[in-house]
Amino acid sequence: MLPNGKQSRCITSGGAIWWSAEINDGDHNQIVIFDFTGPCIELSDLRALFLDFRHQHPDVPADNVVALLAYGYPTKGRNYDADARHIELGQCFVLCRFIGGGSDDAVHVIAPLKPLSFDPDGMSGGAAFCLLHDTEGFSIHLAGVIVRGGQHRLRLIKAGAVQMVLEEFIRSRPL
Repeated sequence: MLPNGKQSRCITSGGAIWWSAEINDGDHNQIVIFDFTGPCIELSDLRALFLDFRHQHPDVPADNVVALLAYGYPTKGRNYDADARHIELGQCFVLCRFIGGGSDDAVHVIAPLKPLSFDPDGMSGGAAFCLLHDTEGFSIHLAGVIVRGGQHRLRLIKAGAVQMVLEEFIRSRPL
């Protein structure tokens, strides 16, 4: 939904692609890419709402990670009123710490600093960012995209795996 004065415009993608399970059977097969090229060309104010994802976060020692923030829209925080034609989403953010790698190279496992007091169903697809500190100061980077979780752990597809899928999409697009 793109705000437009007192109303909003519903923007849809120009298509979607899925990562081929034949290439690798890891967790990053859950990534779906929606192509918003057409809508961004037509609506100039739409492009500014997308994350500029040309560079993944650097490969740094875990000691340099100051904090992880996971964002999502849990199902419990949603309110759909079809009669009023109204959708309300409750965004949440969770302060987390890095736990380690997951079952494959495409996965990070993070843990909320306090167990979640809500069911994380619906958090999938949300972004997780890491705050890093090094000799040059602080910086924030996309750590990954949430694919599943529970009250004590969230699993992310690493930003590098997301970038790999996006680069494959760009290479495979017809000119």
